[in-house]
Amino acid sequence: MLPIAEYAKACCNADGQGLSPVEYLEQEHERRAGGLGKLLRQRIDEGEAFLLFDGLDEVPNTEVRLRAARNVEATLRACAEQGATGTRCLVTSRVYGYELCRLRGPEHFELAPFEEPQIRRFIEGWAWVLERSLRPKAPRRAEAEKEAEELRRAIFDGAVHRETLQSFARNPLLLTILALVQRQWGGLPDLRAQLYEVALKTLVGTWNRARGLAGPIEGIELPDERTMQLWEPVALWMHREYPGGTAPREEIVDRLADKLTAEGTERAAALATAESYLDAAARWAGLLLERGPNAFGFLHQTFQEYLAARALVRVAPDPYEALKGFFFAPRWREVVLLAAGYLGAVQGRTEDATRLVDRIRGTSDVLEPLLGRHLALAGTILSDRVPVPPRCVEETALALVTSQAGADGVLLVLDALAGMASLSLGGRVVDETTERFGAYILSWEFRCALLLVASEDPKSARALIDLGLRYQGDDVHSLAAALAVHSGDLSQEVLQGLRLPSPFLRASIGRCAERTERAIRDALARADVQDVLVHQLADESEMVRLHAEATLAGAGALGEEAQQALVGLLRDDSAELRWTAAALLRRARVHEEETERTLVELLTGDNDQMRHQAARILSLPGHLGEETLPVAEEMLSDESPEMRYQAARILSRAGALGEEAQCMLVHLLSEESPALHADAARMLSRAAPLADRAQRALVGLLSHESREARYRAAQVLLHFGKHVTEAQNALMDLLSEESVGVMSRCYVAIALARAGILVDAAERTLHGLLTHDAPDVRSQAVEAVSQTGVPGDNARGALIGLLPDGSAKVRALAAEALSRVDALGSDAESALRSLLSDESPGVRRQAVAALFGAGKPVDGAQGVLVELLSDDSAEVRAEAAEAAARVSVWRPETQRALAALLSAESSSVRSLAASTLSHVGALEAETQPALVGLLSDKDPMVRYRAAETLARHAEQQVAEGGPPPAWLDTREPPRRVEGEPPRRQPRPPRTKKPDTLAAALDEALRAKGKARERAVRAVEARLRPATGQEVREVLAWLGQPSVAAAMPSGGEEHGELRRALVEALTQRLRELASRRQEGDRSAAEEEQSLVDALPALLFAEVIDAALDDLGAEAVARCRTRLVALPFNANDAEAARLLGLYAALAEGASAKERTVLLRRVRQACEADAPTVRSAALEGLAGFLSWLKGTDRNRAFDLILTSATAGDSDDVRRAAARALHLVRSSLTADERQAVTKAKLPALAELV
Repeated sequence: MLPIAEYAKACCNADGQGLSPVEYLEQEHERRAGGLGKLLRQRIDEGEAFLLFDGLDEVPNTEVRLRAARNVEATLRACAEQGATGTRCLVTSRVYGYELCRLRGPEHFELAPFEEPQIRRFIEGWAWVLERSLRPKAPRRAEAEKEAEELRRAIFDGAVHRETLQSFARNPLLLTILALVQRQWGGLPDLRAQLYEVALKTLVGTWNRARGLAGPIEGIELPDERTMQLWEPVALWMHREYPGGTAPREEIVDRLADKLTAEGTERAAALATAESYLDAAARWAGLLLERGPNAFGFLHQTFQEYLAARALVRVAPDPYEALKGFFFAPRWREVVLLAAGYLGAVQGRTEDATRLVDRIRGTSDVLEPLLGRHLALAGTILSDRVPVPPRCVEETALALVTSQAGADGVLLVLDALAGMASLSLGGRVVDETTERFGAYILSWEFRCALLLVASEDPKSARALIDLGLRYQGDDVHSLAAALAVHSGDLSQEVLQGLRLPSPFLRASIGRCAERTERAIRDALARADVQDVLVHQLADESEMVRLHAEATLAGAGALGEEAQQALVGLLRDDSAELRWTAAALLRRARVHEEETERTLVELLTGDNDQMRHQAARILSLPGHLGEETLPVAEEMLSDESPEMRYQAARILSRAGALGEEAQCMLVHLLSEESPALHADAARMLSRAAPLADRAQRALVGLLSHESREARYRAAQVLLHFGKHVTEAQNALMDLLSEESVGVMSRCYVAIALARAGILVDAAERTLHGLLTHDAPDVRSQAVEAVSQTGVPGDNARGALIGLLPDGSAKVRALAAEALSRVDALGSDAESALRSLLSDESPGVRRQAVAALFGAGKPVDGAQGVLVELLSDDSAEVRAEAAEAAARVSVWRPETQRALAALLSAESSSVRSLAASTLSHVGALEAETQPALVGLLSDKDPMVRYRAAETLARHAEQQVAEGGPPPAWLDTREPPRRVEGEPPRRQPRPPRTKKPDTLAAALDEALRAKGKARERAVRAVEARLRPATGQEVREVLAWLGQPSVAAAMPSGGEEHGELRRALVEALTQRLRELASRRQEGDRSAAEEEQSLVDALPALLFAEVIDAALDDLGAEAVARCRTRLVALPFNANDAEAARLLGLYAALAEGASAKERTVLLRRVRQACEADAPTVRSAALEGLAGFLSWLKGTDRNRAFDLILTSATAGDSDDVRRAAARALHLVRSSLTADERQAVTKAKLPALAELV
């Protein structure tokens, strides 16, 4: 090991010896013992040494550090040139200060935080070491294990703020502090602020003691509490002035000395005290760490934030005024939360904390309806369990539940609501929610947040849980099932709904998604749930068995009881059960030897299916004993290629890939199973050594008819350096073979170039295909390159040559391929600039992406972007806006060009322009009103993006010390006099009834719950007497001018108005569906809102036309609306509704299907033949759901109507119904249809 600071001091100063690190090591070891240095140098040269260069950041002088870094870099390069057998090297450095002297070439790694298993091992080791130090003669293992278990439970199970505890525990030093706190205080505090207070006292006490370890204390001694107060203003200053968290030593010393001097300490003593604290931190331990040469930062960011919070409110008479400038600045979020916690939980100023929450909740501005920032902040403060009266908690929760922002799915409000799930909110919140929203709970996040809140009050929550269980197959259903499980419900229905979190949920961010996933996983980890699931593995129903197996497989750690139950199943008479249990245990890596024995028994059994499955499971990571390998070797001669392949995988994992296995893998390369080829080649490449027989077989494959086999065989031979000439010739043939497809040859060339094999030939081939005379060849070649990236300079030059190609597709693909190049070069940049005026919008867009992608520097970038922001094509403008967001320095004309896009016709362009403007340094006076105007845009995403941008600029202005902007229009609630009871919130004024159809529809879309139901009724009241002009207004409001243009000039006939509205609403739903599929989550919300707002008069026609395009959430809403709509079998709308009943029955709950079926039966007896015909076809759709007497009655009714209906239309409809469901009829039903000899059915057949 070579300490770099020591080497730099000796060899890298201006008057240093100029030795390399290896020469310095040789010299130093030779000095210690004659001959030792020469021996070390010999081992290094022969590649038999491991060099550790320690502490690159510890060289204090920057110039010297740079010189030392370059010398170390040269040594690393020399060792790397020795190849795979060369001396290995490792260099360590702290992050701070490293970028300046970053080493070029070596792979970089950052020390990862602890994962849960490491935390558990640390806790066990800590407890045992502590026990041995306290009782060295007779340490008690049982006591150590008990203490370790108490700390583990405190971190992972016990506290409501376990996210904070687990974050602490991932840092080894902070985990040590937690262990100390647990030991000294007998437990970890319940509240987050209390945890920081206790941890801080522990740290400060240790720090004060450390000041005297090296001798007499310099300066003055301070008690722990005064020490904490001394560091408060320093923490506040560092948080303001040093965002990176590290400040120069001399500045910290000056700040501390100033504080002590202001309190009456002499300057010399104050400076000595400050220096002694930093010396102790550098040598031993303390609240600060030395992060680099003469640079210090707090041990953890949260200690800095907590002390800054104390500084702001410890003696503040009005905490609201002290904190309001920091409410929405991201860097100050934790400071605000901790300040509220410190007030209530540490200082005991409950009334001040309550007033703070009440005033924040009551504050409003123009952004509040869209972002709910103040309301969300109040909820987030309470989610830290700040001690306040229950009234304050309940009012905040109710406000969150009924917030318009929350209903629109804004993450701020939802996260605050989910965060309050740990509070006992009482039944009122849940009851109010159910009463207001019923089935009209909108986004999945909102439903999950409400369920999490409800979980603390099981009796009142049951209605919401039942509502969640109606959403089949999604995360809401799983969360509802998990909460039902936690309340003790282990019924079959509930457990069937308890599924693993979806990939969508796992990828979602925010507290709501995080807590939803945790609740589901906690339920899956319960011993009673796993016990039921294990028993379900033997259920008669295949669906139940499969669900139980999949759920157990993904549940994570299996509990001890579940493990023992599965071990018992390893001896079951059923081979299928034995395999299922073995597979689950194998994947969990528990009871591996017993599991392996069971799998080997299945592997040698007679059941081919079980043999295949056992082989597949044995090839997974896990224990492989000696009895398994002979069985695997016998499998190498199995008739099934799949079994031979799995045998090779087992042997390869065991490092026992002998000659027979290698030859079998070579044979696999020649078989028609390309899916196995790549893996077989990888296994052969890992075999060592490559057997002669396998080499000969691979050489034979070089002339095989399969191109894939030739390629893989050459790849393996070149990996081992065997038969190189033959392998290269085979690859050259592949590159030049005319029968090989253009794209295949390109892929081979690219793969070879990247692997460093035949690079020149591969690049020549690629260049030739890219410059081929035939346009289709060029097109295919450039498409292959655009998909995989540009492998070399030759291909890059060819792509530049294709930019002026005659085919727009080729030009666009060439630009797309060049967008992956890090440094374009002047030739490529010039060619791409010429494409900015191309006639094809797609080519122009790709040119913008290539020129400005990933923040590439472009001369005159802003001038180019200003022109592009006024391009005729919306997609080009959007791409230019995205590029503008990456520009570091803004010119006024760029901002003005973006501001002009705020009034674009396309809502996506308006949204992107509003979002991009959040990156500008400061908004011009003309831009602000345009953004404020977008707060009432008809598109919710535009409104939200404008609000986000305005919020960001307001935060920036306040953070820089300026007043809030005037347009924000902040309105604070009146202050309450001490002792005065809280004022009742005034009822919101009644809104004026909309006076046009478009206004009524707009209100229906914006309203929620009962208010929406009233608004929809208002739409229906205005719909029947609507005029042509009103309908045109609606069409314009919906963004469907083309439908309006197609209306007749008079357009007053009611049928025409209705058709126009149906077409426009259908088109709007399809547009929203398209946006949703592209990942626009606001489109999904708007889609669901529009389904809810559709008037009953148009509902059936619109949904029937748009049903195939709707998302699952919107379909569920359609089903709910359909059940809620009034039904009259003799009404003109009945036939339209009946057509939807069967279509929406799938996925409906049993109760919903019962309601729909009852209506269909009523319609079968309606007066109008058209209604009866529609009812019969609808009834046929229910046959697959019906059983027993209900099914028999429905079938008899349809068959009777087909044979003896009172009109031709009814008979044909019944016959058509039977024809549509013929595949689901039973044998007896098909026989009855045949006997009936229906003429109408014969015509259909």
